[in-house]
Amino acid sequence: MQCELCGAEIRGQPKTVRIEGAELRVCMPCSRYGVEVQQKRAPEPRPHAPAGRPQPAPPKRHRRDLFDRMEGDIAEDYADRIRNARMARGLSQKQLALEIMEKEMLIRKIEKSELVPEEELRKKLEKVLGISLLDTEPGEVKGQKGSRVATTFGDIISLKK
Repeated sequence: MQCELCGAEIRGQPKTVRIEGAELRVCMPCSRYGVEVQQKRAPEPRPHAPAGRPQPAPPKRHRRDLFDRMEGDIAEDYADRIRNARMARGLSQKQLALEIMEKEMLIRKIEKSELVPEEELRKKLEKVLGISLLDTEPGEVKGQKGSRVATTFGDIISLKK
């Protein structure tokens, strides 16, 4: 798991702290910049099932990290990219809307830069039009297995000591 403040790999148990109203899971060195939030108590253990029938263990969930969900920023010229790709495929706004099962007015607003497409709609448009609407920055660093490492708060701010 990564520290949500500096981006470093957290060794051991992360600390949950409140920094200016936001609750973040951080490493030990970054925990001094906020107020520690009390952790919820673990539920009481349930009594065991009768000896004749073993109960199946509950499925384990993989906790997703904030950084796992970050893919990148949408490009500033997203409207032009969509319009050009739509026209290159010979589609009208109405035909594109039907193909992705959205309203024509939504396509119109996106192409006028009046509306930024949300994640689900962005993926539909990218798939149908065969384009990428994400802006890949030149300073972006590749992590393990080709995954991108996102910019963290620690990359942006400077702390007074």
